[in-house]
Amino acid sequence: MITKTGQRLVHGGMEKDALLVPGAFAYFRTSDLSDKEEKALKKHYGLSDDASLGLRSFGRGILGSMIGGMPGNLVSSVGRATFNPALMGAGTLAGLAGSVLGAHLATKKYTKEKAKEILGSK
Repeated sequence: MITKTGQRLVHGGMEKDALLVPGAFAYFRTSDLSDKEEKALKKHYGLSDDASLGLRSFGRGILGSMIGGMPGNLVSSVGRATFNPALMGAGTLAGLAGSVLGAHLATKKYTKEKAKEILGSK
C-alpha cells in the first residue's frame, strides 16, 4: 500500500495488503451459508440478528494468520540476525505454514460444516 507521501507501508517484511488474503479466505468460507444455517450459527453463538458472520470471520482470519505465523517469523528474524540462511529459509516456510494453519483454525467457527453440526444436534 502506498501512502500520500509515496512511501510504502511495510510491517515485518510483508506489505499490509497481504493481510487481506487470509481475511478474504475467511470471508468466503461464510459466503455459502444458507439463511437457515446462518440463523442457527447466530443463535448458537448468541449473536444479534444483524451481526455479520462474514466480517467476524474476516477479522478472525487476519488475527489467526498473524498469530499462527509468529513462531516462524521469530525463527526467520533470528536467522537474519545471525546471518544464517538455513534459519531464514526455515523460518520463512514455517511462518507461511503457520499463517495458513492459523487462518484456517481461527475461521472454523462460522463455516457450513459447523452449521450442519449445530443443525444436526437439534
